Amino acid sequence: MHLIADICKETGLTLDDVQCLLMDVRADWATTETVTDSEYSLIQQSVQTVNSALPEGSAIAPVDPEQMALPLQQKLVQNASQILGFPLAIAVMQEIEMVDALTSAKNRAILAITEEKRRQLNNALHLQSEADQQAFVGAMHQLLGVCPKKINDDTAQKMQASAQKTNQTIAELMSLMGK
Repeated sequence: MHLIADICKETGLTLDDVQCLLMDVRADWATTETVTDSEYSLIQQSVQTVNSALPEGSAIAPVDPEQMALPLQQKLVQNASQILGFPLAIAVMQEIEMVDALTSAKNRAILAITEEKRRQLNNALHLQSEADQQAFVGAMHQLLGVCPKKINDDTAQKMQASAQKTNQTIAELMSLMGK
């Protein structure tokens, strides 16, 4: 039997880290203070796997998840799941997928609302355009009522007829004069 406190000192893991590694192995993983030799071996293998996956001398700086793109978060969780192999990674992946689905649904709702508002605006513009056109036609009718009616003006025809008559009379007089 090995004490979890001793394992934490030896590996540099926190109590939570060790308990997470025991989640798939023991039902009492959250309350146990000791582990068997096989469980101890599993913890050591996990630590070795993580250490071998990191470049020598590398330090992992914490990064705010809000500043990390969703695909990168998913990739990190997938990698952690493969390295550590415990259900927490699966739960985190599920939460990321739910957040992604929620974001996608929110974006679709925003686009649908925007499209509806655009349709309402176009409809209002169309109604205003029709009202403006009716007002223009009404104004034209009012102006038509103010303008005097067009009277059939045959003055030009009378003048032309009179000029022809005068020309004919002149022609007759000229012929009498002998020209």
